[in-house]
Amino acid sequence: MRTVALSLLVFVSLLAPGGLAAADDKERDDVVRDATRVGSGVTIPVLIHKVNPKYTSEARDARIEGVTVLSAEVWPDGATHNIRVVRRLDPGLDQEAIKAATKWRFRPGTKDGVPVKVAVTLEVNFRLR
Repeated sequence: MRTVALSLLVFVSLLAPGGLAAADDKERDDVVRDATRVGSGVTIPVLIHKVNPKYTSEARDARIEGVTVLSAEVWPDGATHNIRVVRRLDPGLDQEAIKAATKWRFRPGTKDGVPVKVAVTLEVNFRLR
């Protein structure tokens, strides 16, 4: 039996000048239009509860490995919203990454000590072992 290892990295590079090159500027701007950007007193949300995405049987059979990159907002309640795929891996794995990310919870980012909506980039790594 194969073991599936999934990992998560949370980045805010998408929000900084010269951020994630794979993201189309218009798509990025549409996603983060009303979210606060990290910096200038805004703290990064911290992941406190993670649900691993499922590996689809089709992707497992095809031995697909790699990274799905998501753009999302972490709201003041710590929930993720407005999740979109920024860099695709496989249609089934991309959907599983989104499904899982909707269940993740964060300690929200803050500005001057007050929780705010913060735009983030989530990397979901799919690896077969």
